[in-house]
Amino acid sequence: MRLFSLPPWLRLLAGYASMYRTRVAVGIGCSTAARVCDLLPMIIAGYAVNHITSSPDGSTGFLAYGLAVFCAFGGLAIFQSSSDYLLAAVAQCIRHDIRMKLFAKILAVDTEFIEARSKGDLLSVVTNDVDVLNVFFSETIANLVRVVISFAGTYGYLFWLDARLALILAFPLPLAFLAMRLFSRRVQPQYLTSRRAVGRFAGTLENSLQGIPVLRAYCAEQAETDRLKKESAFYRDTAVAAAKTRRNFIPIIYGIAGLSFALLIGGGGWLTQQPGGPSLGAYTTCVLMGMRLVVPIFTLTFLINQLQQAKAAATRVRELLFVTPRLADPADATDLQGIPETVRFHKIRFRYPNHPELFSDLSFTINKGEFIGIAGPTGAGKSSLIKLLLRFYGPNSGQIAINGQNLEELAAASFRKHVGYVSQHPFLFHGTVLDNLCLGSPEATDAEIQQALRQAGAEEMVRALPQGLHTILGDQGDTLSGGQKQRLSLARALLRDPEVLILDEATSAVDPATESIIHTNLMGLRKNRIIIAVAHRLSTLTSCDRILVMDQGGIVQEGPHRQLVSQEGVYQTLWQALQETPC
Repeated sequence: MRLFSLPPWLRLLAGYASMYRTRVAVGIGCSTAARVCDLLPMIIAGYAVNHITSSPDGSTGFLAYGLAVFCAFGGLAIFQSSSDYLLAAVAQCIRHDIRMKLFAKILAVDTEFIEARSKGDLLSVVTNDVDVLNVFFSETIANLVRVVISFAGTYGYLFWLDARLALILAFPLPLAFLAMRLFSRRVQPQYLTSRRAVGRFAGTLENSLQGIPVLRAYCAEQAETDRLKKESAFYRDTAVAAAKTRRNFIPIIYGIAGLSFALLIGGGGWLTQQPGGPSLGAYTTCVLMGMRLVVPIFTLTFLINQLQQAKAAATRVRELLFVTPRLADPADATDLQGIPETVRFHKIRFRYPNHPELFSDLSFTINKGEFIGIAGPTGAGKSSLIKLLLRFYGPNSGQIAINGQNLEELAAASFRKHVGYVSQHPFLFHGTVLDNLCLGSPEATDAEIQQALRQAGAEEMVRALPQGLHTILGDQGDTLSGGQKQRLSLARALLRDPEVLILDEATSAVDPATESIIHTNLMGLRKNRIIIAVAHRLSTLTSCDRILVMDQGGIVQEGPHRQLVSQEGVYQTLWQALQETPC
């Protein structure tokens, strides 16, 4: 069968297997040889029976029969173990390849897709679904070869030996194929639902684990347990439904196998007694092989089960791999020429999917050497503006230009490599402080690291940690306070010595004294770079060259702090509210 004629899910798996075609072929070849060795003792037994009946007084030849059976078992051991090893090794390689491909895809898809989908569900695809595919390559393929060779070898030899006995044994087989077809059609949607239920449960569990402190603070443990119980019960019910379908199928297969074997024993025995009937050796071989078929028939029930599970898992993997990012670099993308010196938003219109329009006519320009503040009420779109600049999202219309080059026509990395970004929710990875600092600057020297820590007001903080720079941080830096995480995140950004420094509520959790130090250091860095600071706490923006005040889908005010605070408008209202807020 040619590759393009395979169903999509199987075509995907065949594509990965083709990278290891030699090992797969040798593994299947060894499995085929093992099945031949498995059938040989029964054939030899038939010859031995015929030898006994034709030479009742002779004792020669039986040593050869015994030796042949021993050699067959030796071949079975060698070929089966080799096949198991080769296919298991290939399965592990393919599992690794698929996981890395999925992770690369997740890194490449739009932020919109990541934010809309449960992280636990994505984790379930990369782990659970890929593990199911590992079983497909390491076990299902071997089982498939075992069943095919057992059936083909058994019936092929039996038809050559005596077609009458072979036909008696094969008579009920069409019923088995019909039952398997009906089972596959019924169970496949159930397995797909079950795989998706795993993803839903993983997403809920991941969310619950992250929110344990909040659950405890609000005494909401029982409510969250009930929510998790509901998702787990849904997964349980879908899995039980598939098991029930399989339960109904297994008795049918065993009934058909029993009918086939009963016909062989009864009808084949009668036929052997008739003049011109099969020899006793042929009948013995046929009975032994018929008994041997019980194992492949039992394996067949698991094989269909594994195939349907693999199909459901591969479908979910394929769905993720074939997501087309809207913001991927165009085929003719160009690199940014030089370093960023101007950032220009021109008539930007933007809305999040299924949300009202956020920006209706957003226009402004920032030049190298400027320290620009972004202010506005909650929901005005301050952080969204940053997401557009970083090309996490794309505008619905209008243009963002860097040095006059359209951002959407640039290779994203050619601009981002000039950017240092501190998000309003600083993220630290599990690992050492040093690992986190050097995330975007792996070649940084010790002197550069210490300078970045000093500029971020984090030098003393890191020195006070148990192992300093080599202190292990928990997941998301949970062993640190919010202010400590912000300072390390800022140091990470400054270590890149970026031409564009973006601070999104970067010091909101820092104490006033440390914030003042950081602010003074940043003012000294403004000369050769663009600095954009988003803040609700307007006191952090008072020294900015300009403050862009956002509201109602655009820039409603623009100017330095002293000018804006003296004018009636949004900024003055926000400033007055800040002054009136009790300490």
